[in-house]
Amino acid sequence: MILFQNIDVYAPEYLGRKDVLTVYDKIVKIADAGTITADGLLSGAETVDGTGLVLTPGFVDCHVHVLGGGGEGGFANRTPEATMEGLNKFGVTTVVGCLGTDGIGRDMCALVAKTKGLREQGMSAWCYTGSYQGRPISVMGSGMGMPSIGIYSYELYSQYGVENIIRIGSAGSYTDKAKLFDVVLATGAYSESNYAVTQSGDTDDIQTPSAELNNALRRSAAAAGVPLIEGNIHSSDVFYRQPSDAKPTYWERLRDEKGCLAVEMESFALFHNAKVLGKRAACLLTISDSFVSPEITTAEQRQTSFTAMMQVALGVDAFLEK
Repeated sequence: MILFQNIDVYAPEYLGRKDVLTVYDKIVKIADAGTITADGLLSGAETVDGTGLVLTPGFVDCHVHVLGGGGEGGFANRTPEATMEGLNKFGVTTVVGCLGTDGIGRDMCALVAKTKGLREQGMSAWCYTGSYQGRPISVMGSGMGMPSIGIYSYELYSQYGVENIIRIGSAGSYTDKAKLFDVVLATGAYSESNYAVTQSGDTDDIQTPSAELNNALRRSAAAAGVPLIEGNIHSSDVFYRQPSDAKPTYWERLRDEKGCLAVEMESFALFHNAKVLGKRAACLLTISDSFVSPEITTAEQRQTSFTAMMQVALGVDAFLEK
């Protein structure tokens, strides 16, 4: 137990001069100065005279080069890594790490490892997974299928304060209007999935993205010179469908009856979660294969040639009203 006496307390508003009792790492009592004394059950408490001192919640620093900064002037110009002790010395208890100028000697794997290390020491620590044109961003995987993106997006929206999620990925074309490497902006996601009705009783079989986010993506695409093909997409629960001799085919009916340009597996759930939580979501897809053409992208092309879609998504921040 530690008893801080006669200390100025901010929470973060000013509470006045107080006595504060802590047990292990928890504050268990705050009272007016002079009202908590180290006697009786508290006779074993360590006492700290807080006269002239300030007690405040730990600071949040959302831009820290935890691996060390510098490097502009060469390797000898780099600064040391941040430490928990050094951060705590200045009142920082929550830190968000980011990479700096040096992208050779310090990389994303090292940043994530350093962040995890700070967490293991007791810090509240996160890290940006990248930056684009000087703006910190987070790029992460969402797994495959609606159950997976449903979990990721719901927690990001509801627990981490995320306002905007743009799904980017590959899709199979249902029409000759969307050819290999074309970029599709989804204006709706049709699905035969029961995700929405199970999650909230929503029976709509077409979920829609944020109009504001889609407008920002259109402006970003125009600025980057990237043409967009717009329309509904099909969010399927099934990747490998059993062959059928039925005519028209299942995908032809979705194209003709629901206006689906292409097929993917996640956006229906993402759009639904954004709707029920009052957030924003959108989807950009690059055509990687086609149901109307034998053309298909190679694994290497899928890794290196989908940059137009990425450029549009990364540039959206400049056109999005905060």
